[in-house]
Amino acid sequence: KKVFTALPEVVPIKKDSLQNPLPGTMESEVRIELLEPGGTTLIMRGLNRQVTHTSILPLLDGFPPFVGRRAYDFVYVPWATNALSNIGLAFVNFESHQFCKTFLDALHKPSNRKKLLTYGIRSVGQALIQGRGANLRAILAKRGQAGLADADAPLVFNGGELASLADVVAREAPDAPYESVERMIAPPTPADFLSHPSYRCDQPDICGTCESQEGD
Repeated sequence: KKVFTALPEVVPIKKDSLQNPLPGTMESEVRIELLEPGGTTLIMRGLNRQVTHTSILPLLDGFPPFVGRRAYDFVYVPWATNALSNIGLAFVNFESHQFCKTFLDALHKPSNRKKLLTYGIRSVGQALIQGRGANLRAILAKRGQAGLADADAPLVFNGGELASLADVVAREAPDAPYESVERMIAPPTPADFLSHPSYRCDQPDICGTCESQEGD
């Protein structure tokens, strides 16, 4: 004998209740963490793997405190070493703590959480490393020259306008471990590979450039 269970009654959700997402709803799946006093840098986790530092800009520009110009000055979406996808994280630094707080507060709105989900973002909170200069130094320390020369190098802005990465690094990370800003930003040349300690020519007899290595 089959027993049929009545379906639960569907109760309409009041518009006012959407300010606090109900447990189990799509909006509740996005966690918005607390921002400590003075914090300016946020980390976004769960990013869709094909999002880049440029394709995330429309999302950032869709929230306060964007009022005619960008209020952030650093956007970094690191990609995996195989360059096939990002690592699921994005880092954004704002010009001030108040701008950062305004942005984070806006994410509590359910419609804005839905926007985050379209990019796969599951949580937004304060990053471990704070400040544009500190993040640039961290990238250089971890990835060296490639960190600021590869396709996933961070975007930097001054007054809402895209700025020169080389100029910002020279000003805000002068103690960073690199030979020179120009060499760091410039793409590698054949001479760079030839001068690298790990390079060894496998045909020195026909390669005039590498004749000096023959017999080493």
